[in-house]
Amino acid sequence: MLHLSDLSQTLMMGSAECLERAVEMDRRAAECNGSFRESFLRIAKAWRRASRTASYQDGWFALNK
Repeated sequence: MLHLSDLSQTLMMGSAECLERAVEMDRRAAECNGSFRESFLRIAKAWRRASRTASYQDGWFALNK
């Protein structure tokens, strides 16, 4: 049976993965204009914020292995 902690570790993205998503949203924003561009830029900003949070989790997992 899958334990909840196993599931959370499986679903968490690392800092690098979040930054990859942010770069992808920046690329999409560059291809658009108007409200779509602004939406992609907001999403990229959120991915960068998630990356900062993930960097703490990455450090915690590295210390506790």
